[in-house]
Amino acid sequence: MTKLSKKQLSEISRFIIKLLRHKALDYNLNIDSNGFIDCNELLNLPCLKFITIDDILDMSAISEKKRFTIKLVNRKYYIAANQGHSIKINSSLLKPITLENYDQYKNKEIIHGSFLRAKDKILNEGISKMKRIHIHFTTKIDPKKVISGLRKSCEIFIYINMEKALQNGYEFFESPNGVILCPGNSIGFLPPEYFVKVLNKKDLFN
Repeated sequence: MTKLSKKQLSEISRFIIKLLRHKALDYNLNIDSNGFIDCNELLNLPCLKFITIDDILDMSAISEKKRFTIKLVNRKYYIAANQGHSIKINSSLLKPITLENYDQYKNKEIIHGSFLRAKDKILNEGISKMKRIHIHFTTKIDPKKVISGLRKSCEIFIYINMEKALQNGYEFFESPNGVILCPGNSIGFLPPEYFVKVLNKKDLFN
């Protein structure tokens, strides 16, 4: 079988990450409590009949944001999205960040990327997890590199005092690809009182 190009693998990646994060149940896929799906189930989907397990492994390997975790159990491959779910899961892939282990993190401020159109609302109400299980944060910004947890198109960066939020009972987790996650409060928000600063991208890099 002809080896798929990087472009083809990237297109497959976008589809599979959507399945793993949001659409598994719509496609009658069996997803476990940690977010893993048997790769054979993916290969049996009519729209993915043309790919192989090697293509899935290649797709995961070239993912710049390291979106996937793949494990081999009893000669079967299973795949999960590292973060970004709207499907309710309780993933053991996520490492809890606590006041006890917080000191091991070099970056004491975490960063959420958003857009100018949402800036006023965020400053007034806080950051919402929207339809996902968690709010996503990164620990660094580099305009020349792909950063997990941050879209390239983001126009503003909100810096968060994670230690203060932890002290007030907010939960945080680190995904396998280094994204920091927070479910927010009872209504899924991280309030503005935990904001350190808000910077515009154009001011930061121009």
